[in-house]
Amino acid sequence: MDKSLHLIGNAHLDPVWLWRWTEGCQEARATFRSALERMTEFPDFVFTCAQAALYQWIEEIDPAMFAEITRRVHEGRWVIVGGWWMQPDCNLPSGESFVRQALYAQHFFQSRFGKRARVGYNVDSFGHHAMLPQLLAKAGMEGYVFMRPGDHENPAVPRGAFWWEAPDGSRVLAFRLLDGYGSGGDDGLEWKVQRHSAALSDALPSLMMFYGVGNHGGGPTIRNINSLHELQQSTQDVKLIFSSPNAYFDALRPHGDKLPVWKDELQHHASGCYSTTAAIKRANRQSEQRLLAAEKWNVIAGWVAGVRQASEELARAWRNVLFNQFHDIMGGCSIRDAYEDVLESYGETKAIAARVQNQALQVLAGQVDTRGDGIPVIVFNPHAFPLTMPVEVEVGFFSGPPMQVSNAEGTSIPFQLTMPALMRNASDTSGWRQNVCFSADLPPLGYALYHVQYQAPATDAPPAALHTEVLPHAPFVYDGRPTLAMENAHLRLEVDGRTGCLSRLYDKDAGCEVLAGPGAVPLVLDDRADTWAHGVTVFRDEVGRFSDAQVSILENGPVRAIIRAESRYGRSSLTQDYCLAAEGHEVLVRVSVNWQEPLSVLKFAFPVKVTDAVVSYEIPYGSITRPANGEEESMQSWFDVTGRTADSQAYGLAILNDGKYSADVLGSEMRLTALRSAAYAHHAENELSQGPYRCMDLGEQEFCYALAPHAGDWQTAGVVRLAQALNRPPVAQVEHVHGGSLPAAQSFLTVDAPGIVLTVLKHPLEGMSAHPGDGWIIRAAETHHQPAHAAISLPTLSRVIETTFTPSEVKTLWIPSDPAQAAVETNLLEE
Repeated sequence: MDKSLHLIGNAHLDPVWLWRWTEGCQEARATFRSALERMTEFPDFVFTCAQAALYQWIEEIDPAMFAEITRRVHEGRWVIVGGWWMQPDCNLPSGESFVRQALYAQHFFQSRFGKRARVGYNVDSFGHHAMLPQLLAKAGMEGYVFMRPGDHENPAVPRGAFWWEAPDGSRVLAFRLLDGYGSGGDDGLEWKVQRHSAALSDALPSLMMFYGVGNHGGGPTIRNINSLHELQQSTQDVKLIFSSPNAYFDALRPHGDKLPVWKDELQHHASGCYSTTAAIKRANRQSEQRLLAAEKWNVIAGWVAGVRQASEELARAWRNVLFNQFHDIMGGCSIRDAYEDVLESYGETKAIAARVQNQALQVLAGQVDTRGDGIPVIVFNPHAFPLTMPVEVEVGFFSGPPMQVSNAEGTSIPFQLTMPALMRNASDTSGWRQNVCFSADLPPLGYALYHVQYQAPATDAPPAALHTEVLPHAPFVYDGRPTLAMENAHLRLEVDGRTGCLSRLYDKDAGCEVLAGPGAVPLVLDDRADTWAHGVTVFRDEVGRFSDAQVSILENGPVRAIIRAESRYGRSSLTQDYCLAAEGHEVLVRVSVNWQEPLSVLKFAFPVKVTDAVVSYEIPYGSITRPANGEEESMQSWFDVTGRTADSQAYGLAILNDGKYSADVLGSEMRLTALRSAAYAHHAENELSQGPYRCMDLGEQEFCYALAPHAGDWQTAGVVRLAQALNRPPVAQVEHVHGGSLPAAQSFLTVDAPGIVLTVLKHPLEGMSAHPGDGWIIRAAETHHQPAHAAISLPTLSRVIETTFTPSEVKTLWIPSDPAQAAVETNLLEE
């Protein structure tokens, strides 16, 4: 091949960063106008642009400009890339969010321009998870353009072009930018052409060179283009081509067998972004989970009672989530005022999801025969696997407290009044409402009926035995503060009365200690890095620990026990409620913290008593093994350490969370990163002033994590399902007594393979599916890195779908409404 540089004229545009979205919208208008003018002035100029959200802004605000863009797209000089709604953070959104980025963006591009993006494009994102090649390929994208990590961050990543391969074997052609996506200000480009020309070789004789003013938009300038025209004439040994990523990859593909293959994630850059803006990250997790649940119940209510599709409202809510996953938003490195807009947007999303779900559940509840003694309570399970877990519901009684809870068969089951009801102030409630907690046994993606009564049981049967014991542990008394212990048939844990930490966690089933030392230790770490934590991959500069604890018994009943530990550090206070269910194999920890420590990190440490630790982290639609070297790592809802006990048995601990995205493991010590109070939008090149500046995440925060000890590996322990249940718990709905066509318990969908997790049940997207509006879409992922056969049962439709999964495969199925038609596998665009 002759040596050549493909000149990529682009305008990297951050819709939100050091400005709010309204300014980003105006800058999109200005940038697009500039690009159109350059096309008129220079007939050979080609412009590349991603992010469907920007195009939607222009369509709504300036239809005439949008028509000009459409004409240039058809002409081939305005090249659509990206295929996603935004250029998101490429570690923190869920796997399904990456699917929706493509689904809604490619639908937009197809409906407006008659074509779609062929090249994924995230030139400014802060790292890229390992499942992306599969998600890109199944959304119609053959290539991928990115910039980070740079050579100084991960020199092992090939320079220039290479094949990027996902764990399932899917590949895309990838290209790592050599020195950035822009050209600074209105400069000549001789320096940039020389640098790229020097990087050409016989092995890689062609490269892309990006130019154009970026970040706040702007794009290629007149001087940029004139400079390139001059260089075209004066450069003899390298051909300069006004081009696009599409054209570059098309030219490269015939020679692809000569390119290296990369079979790993692309990390690390900006490790501090995994833990900034905790409220935004938790709102993201909540929004994703609530939308997925609302979609499922909307479909099921349609099956049962003909409830209308809510696709349009849900698509609007999803687009809010996708916009807020933009890397400078989700990464926590925008200005403080921008996050006011983000929280408003998430509020709209959660409100839409709540309305859609409520309509569906109200309709379904109305179809259930709820006749029986007492107040009916219907508990809905949003997961395609059975659940047994404590459920709380607030009910009203005029005649005293509840005396009995019975299940769908009419059998009395253990229950207890919970502390939220008992501890309320008189001004908070009228006094006749109670929170009742009982263990619900729920069928997959379905519901079960319970009755709560205030009459005493009719039989003289003895009350259910206490499965959970909470007692002061007499042998351990420090300064008058007793260590409290609680245990069930499976676990025993002890809470230190001085520190509020776990002094012991013992697995009775496996006969081994889980922890090698105190656990749930709240560590305060000094953090002088900038918002992104440029050049920082480890946070371990400990300056203190929460201590001076007060421990107390919060609940002690037949369903669960709770020990509360309240501790302090500096101006901050922390409450950890350790919750153990009567039959539970896990410990749920509810955390409330008033964090007042600027430029600091809060971590919870758990030294696991194993050797030869193997560390696994959940990533979007998959998981990955990483070194136990103490580096800060991104994750989704769980991470795990599995190793060997003293008697060489395989054993481990998984830590689950409901809205955290960052952790580290050094040796066998796990640390969950809870909060990082960096200064807003502080970049490394600027020193923090001595004057007033604002740090993020100061104030009150609430979240949950759970400890799941396990013999064997995390796959056998069902960690993925445990994390799903933590993040999307069952919904308990009080109902009135009435007849109905539905039984007391019902499953609408189940998957029999333990490693297959069904994430999506939805209506097809109008205008994209080959069968718009007809049938339903199911999406599931293989999570155990093993080939699997699964039977997906839909009893309401009298259908069973048999399918197979390759290791780490994400599979989408279209289920026709006509039962005579077989289910059809589609791509992620529902085709």
